[in-house]
Amino acid sequence: MTRNTDVDFAGRIPSPSELTKAVESEVRSGRDDQMRFLREIGVHGDRSRDCAALLTSLEDMESNTNVDTVPREVWSRVREILAENGMSHREFAKAIGTQFCGSTLWKHAPSRSRLAKIATVLDAADLDLHATNDVFWDEIVSIGAVRIRGMAIQPGANWYAVVRPSCLPKACTLIHRITPSEVEAAPELSDVLPEFADYLGQSLIVGHHVGMDAAFLNRACKRILGGPMANPCLDTLRLAQVYEEERWISYYDRYNPRVSYNLTDLAAQYGLPSFPAHNALSDAMQTAYLFLYLVRKLKDGGIETLRDLFEAGRSWRWYF
Repeated sequence: MTRNTDVDFAGRIPSPSELTKAVESEVRSGRDDQMRFLREIGVHGDRSRDCAALLTSLEDMESNTNVDTVPREVWSRVREILAENGMSHREFAKAIGTQFCGSTLWKHAPSRSRLAKIATVLDAADLDLHATNDVFWDEIVSIGAVRIRGMAIQPGANWYAVVRPSCLPKACTLIHRITPSEVEAAPELSDVLPEFADYLGQSLIVGHHVGMDAAFLNRACKRILGGPMANPCLDTLRLAQVYEEERWISYYDRYNPRVSYNLTDLAAQYGLPSFPAHNALSDAMQTAYLFLYLVRKLKDGGIETLRDLFEAGRSWRWYF
């Protein structure tokens, strides 16, 4: 049995329109995150031209380290590591190249670059992750899943829940169309997650860029349920890459070197039904259709079992 799962987040990445406004007013908040978003995720359609211009503008700017910070709670972990290593606060301040100033250091949120330096000084891999990955700070605001059995979507077996986060940024409402009134009436994640875990059971989890969803769910499961999910996961983005590689090898004239692996773009390219983007349940349904399409296409190339799918994903090679 398969579950196509999607999770929406209350995050720190602003919408393209907000990014444009940030450039126009020369606000350098989150410059590195914005560049990472534009380079690794991007925006499809006509808006992509504006984003290309935005990326060029951001490259000419310098990050404002007083604004591009991680939450102050990370200092608790730093102090734990200092105690474990037997390093005094004065020695620590000298090691990171700052003056010792008592408790003042712990009162301000560190910049990403400073936390990365601290991670290097203390040889702490978890601090490095905190400096480079927002998965530790963003929150789940909704979860959606669609059940597949016997290579068919099961009507009436969907699962969807809105979750009340500690805060709901305006950008989250703009992207996911979840309003403050909705989350105010919603249950907390600690009430929702056990029910979702029961729904998943031992099923295979399929998602588009599923590593991101799994990271958020595993962090929540460890905190609320005492351990990570044990479910295997399969990424439709990787399957799409495998399929495009096979098309190139077998029919080089059919390969599109400008192929977009955005979920909405793939659905349009393959002629699949279209669902509203950035809604957890709609994205799960879109992913379900993409998964079924790709499995049937890859089966023609000799991929028939779940192990074949995993092996295909691992052996994929990128061509330039």
